[in-house]
Amino acid sequence: MLPSLGINQFSEEENKIFKKYISNFDALSVREDIGAKYLENIIQRPIEVVADPVFLLKKEEWQNIAANPIKEKYILCYFIGDTPGLRDFAQKVQKESGYKAIVILKNLRDIKYGFTSYYEGGPSEFIGLIKNAEYIITTSFHAVAFSLIFHKLFWVFTGSSSKPNSRITNICGIVGLKSRILDSNNWKSCKYNETINYTPVDEKIEKYRQHSINYLKKACTLKQYND
Repeated sequence: MLPSLGINQFSEEENKIFKKYISNFDALSVREDIGAKYLENIIQRPIEVVADPVFLLKKEEWQNIAANPIKEKYILCYFIGDTPGLRDFAQKVQKESGYKAIVILKNLRDIKYGFTSYYEGGPSEFIGLIKNAEYIITTSFHAVAFSLIFHKLFWVFTGSSSKPNSRITNICGIVGLKSRILDSNNWKSCKYNETINYTPVDEKIEKYRQHSINYLKKACTLKQYND
């Protein structure tokens, strides 16, 4: 079984390494369609697309470990990298909503934008910050994943349209929310408070979750028989 590839282009030498080390696995899976198709071309075998492990647990299970570190209403910002328009959009939402923008600090550039910095926290705080936010603006796959689990209004920047984050575009496509993806060209026309109908989203996530659980059960059975 493989994790996400994240990108969809590798060197010839890397392709040879992939072929050498994964061809003999009894069961192979990745977390995005692009990655599956890429590796299928290399090893000439079907590869399953399955959910990220966070989707294997339901909302109620994640709620049991979620902290509540901030009591006021806020916008949660979790920025990895420096996608053009990302921080300008966050400033816009802060101004128009009247809510404080709290950023999980990963880059010193966030300080100069006037956001409130959140410096410390573990998994419980991360999950709780997403669960209790009014809006989420991010570049992180897992911030998107937990936004979906907790029915949050989120916006995600994926980089340039020519080199998007395949994990993010894949999950947004699966649940029918590609409209929540922003880039340097479309963020200015975005209505930040546009709602999400989570009924069909939940149905798609549950189908995806069951598919992934069934795959894992089958893979474990296959391993048992081969031992």
